[in-house]
Amino acid sequence: MEIEQQEEEKKQSDQANLLVLSQKDDITEVNTIKKRKRTKAFKISKFYYQPQDIDDEPVYIYFLNKIYKNYEKEQYNQYRNYGFTDAGIAKIEYVQLDKIFETIDLKFDFLSLGVDNFRKLIQVFRKKADRDYFELANALKEYQIWINQIFKTAAEIFSDKQKFNESYQERIDEAFPEFEVAVKQWAKEQFPNELYDIELCSIKYNLVRPILKKKIYSKNLILFLGSDLEDFYQKLIDFNLKNYITNLLNGGEDNGKLQLQKAIKIIKWMTQYQKEELFFDDEIITLDGLSIPTQKSLSYYSYNYTSKTISQKRDSHFFYVTKYNFEPHWISFLIQTRQKNQQMLKQIEYNQTNQTQEHIFNQINKNFEFICQQEYFLEKFNYLQKSSN
Repeated sequence: MEIEQQEEEKKQSDQANLLVLSQKDDITEVNTIKKRKRTKAFKISKFYYQPQDIDDEPVYIYFLNKIYKNYEKEQYNQYRNYGFTDAGIAKIEYVQLDKIFETIDLKFDFLSLGVDNFRKLIQVFRKKADRDYFELANALKEYQIWINQIFKTAAEIFSDKQKFNESYQERIDEAFPEFEVAVKQWAKEQFPNELYDIELCSIKYNLVRPILKKKIYSKNLILFLGSDLEDFYQKLIDFNLKNYITNLLNGGEDNGKLQLQKAIKIIKWMTQYQKEELFFDDEIITLDGLSIPTQKSLSYYSYNYTSKTISQKRDSHFFYVTKYNFEPHWISFLIQTRQKNQQMLKQIEYNQTNQTQEHIFNQINKNFEFICQQEYFLEKFNYLQKSSN
């Protein structure tokens, strides 16, 4: 058994080395592509973050699922804002304001989609005397088997270099803008009054892997977080506010145990080929620092650029939709809290007589720069109807 394990580990190491070489070639190729002119409907700002060297940090596993080594409160809170850029697996190329579809878009450059060998993580979780950790270890074990089979099948399919060549990849890449517009139009029609974000992905055939290219945040979600699109985007440009990006990408949730249970559900869902819509409990942190419970749903879709259709079949372009749902009383709590903060802000504006008040004013202004309107949330998301049923 030891010999077989050593051989398997050597095989995985060789595959990893080949993947790194392929990724370097791919990055060089991408950097040589001429940048296309962008329409005036878009505003773009670039962001570059340096990865941090942190001990005992979380691990991003394929396909970009963040797994903590410890979900207990103290250890979890230490790394809850740890993101792609901190892990050194990606950088945000730019943030984009799409005025046509009213979204905030994040464009990524990924060097990796996370580790695909979970043996060490499984060992860590099996040593913990906790049912949830044991369930996570078992879910990772099944997930390991599943992705190994997926990678093997994909390698066999994509080995046909006469079909899956550079020109084929170029057609896929060139179809991405069309894919993006089609998804945004579809989402606008499907979810006119909902809060959602979307991950746009496509296949890189030379890597034999999919890759995340963009994340899209709807206007309603940004409004719920506490800002309108223009103001949110402008602050990102003016101040390079990484903490806002962190809220969008990594959540900053308070409840580690809840995130442990969420990780188990998502990993199991992945091994089931994402056929059904997945529902799970989560939290969201608003831009003014309020933690609001939410039920999220996660769905998989694909786009066929030949037939111009969106379905749930497997294809070269695909995307994940995450929708957010909130109980009416949490909406009321959010509105009332922001109204109180607004009143405090006005009062302090009229009474700036000493340094203490000035300090309070600055703190409130920092934590509460965004105010939602009561009519918008109660009418736009139909919570009055929900609460009366």
